[in-house]
Amino acid sequence: MRQGGVHGDASSTSQITERMGASASSQVAERMGMSVDYAQKHRRHLIDAGVIQSAGRRKVAFAVPYLKEFLREELGE
Repeated sequence: MRQGGVHGDASSTSQITERMGASASSQVAERMGMSVDYAQKHRRHLIDAGVIQSAGRRKVAFAVPYLKEFLREELGE
């Protein structure tokens, strides 16, 4: 399973960019090959850091304006 760190944060946020709007936390975890438990901890870390925000029950979205577009450009997606 993939673990966090700086590159884990960038990778997980890029997984969110695969969908428009909010993404279900479980879908992000599945795309990244993470356990649901680890994904919950990682989700909390990203929310605490102000990178993502809750977007309804079990969904997340970017909290930083234009971050999705920046990551897509930087990651060549």
